[in-house]
Amino acid sequence: MPSILSRLAILCVLFLPAEALAHKSSDSFLNLKSDGEVIVGQWDIALRDMDLAVGLDLNGDGALTWGELRGARLAIEAYALSRLTLSRGQTACEASVTDLLVSEYSDGPYAALIMEAHCSEGLGPVQLSYNLLFDQDANHRGILQWSASENATHLVIGPDTGPLLLEAEKIDPAQAFISFLAEGVWHIWIGFDHILFLLTLLLPVALVRRHGTWELVSWLQSLVSAAKVVTAFTIAHSLTLGLAVYDLVLLPARFVEPAIALSVALAAANNVFPVVTKRHWIMAFAFGLIHGFGFAVVLLDISSSPNVLAWTLLAFNLGVELGQLAILALAVPVVYILSETSWYRSAGIKMASIAVIALSSIWMFERTIAQTL
Repeated sequence: MPSILSRLAILCVLFLPAEALAHKSSDSFLNLKSDGEVIVGQWDIALRDMDLAVGLDLNGDGALTWGELRGARLAIEAYALSRLTLSRGQTACEASVTDLLVSEYSDGPYAALIMEAHCSEGLGPVQLSYNLLFDQDANHRGILQWSASENATHLVIGPDTGPLLLEAEKIDPAQAFISFLAEGVWHIWIGFDHILFLLTLLLPVALVRRHGTWELVSWLQSLVSAAKVVTAFTIAHSLTLGLAVYDLVLLPARFVEPAIALSVALAAANNVFPVVTKRHWIMAFAFGLIHGFGFAVVLLDISSSPNVLAWTLLAFNLGVELGQLAILALAVPVVYILSETSWYRSAGIKMASIAVIALSSIWMFERTIAQTL
């Protein structure tokens, strides 16, 4: 029965934990260079993540000082080195931290571990195993920059990546492309606010507003409407994603994240009190510009040559689109089937939209007021 399924879907949205649905990310940045038998580099780990792992805020005042960071240096080094293994052949490289600094990123301060690893087995490929924070945050990602000879590449490391084999003299560009392609798919799948925005716009995709009521349109018309919405959203967020990554236009996260939540609420409110009854693709484009800055968070702090960054951006954005299309391919037929019922047209679409307004309001509170408390 469609009405029962609709109500269950609404209840699922209402009772899912808001924290689990909020758009958050955790990354560390590992920059390594092969220099003969020695591997040198820097590993930047967010202080908020390191505090979660080893407990830096000893006095519990909610503020981390340089004294607290320096006092926890041995614990930081021991934890980090236990989560990273480098080896050549059958022999593990002897890694150590030579200095501890602080780096500033777009999302706050990071502990910067200056590292070197001595490998006894010649100049062959390096095997890297990364296991930072995965036991505490399955969404955590390591962004690796590996430099060999005069070449460099970026790779994304997740819980399922497994050991990486890094060549000492050459770079495989396909490995990096696939890595960021997969990260783009993953990012949209955990970017519930982005997906919910699109799905909210598509709730009336099989309907048209006439004389104050929703009326069913043909299957072909609904597909055309869905295609316009998705295309407009894609063009808009791709535009601002590129502008942000190339440092041409930047907006602070404290503005972008609440604005994304607001866009979800406004899209849902339009389903309850229709103002924009035609050309929903215009809303998708307008708010998609804001969502692009949200996508940029993953790539914003990567430093690389323009050529490498262009391929990284292309792979990530393509992954986002593939993940988005996979979800919508399942959602649009369901919406059309539900739209054939009188209950959905008269009450279901309103109930679902009210649930979305409630959830996005929680996000707005978390991303504005709650951050200052």
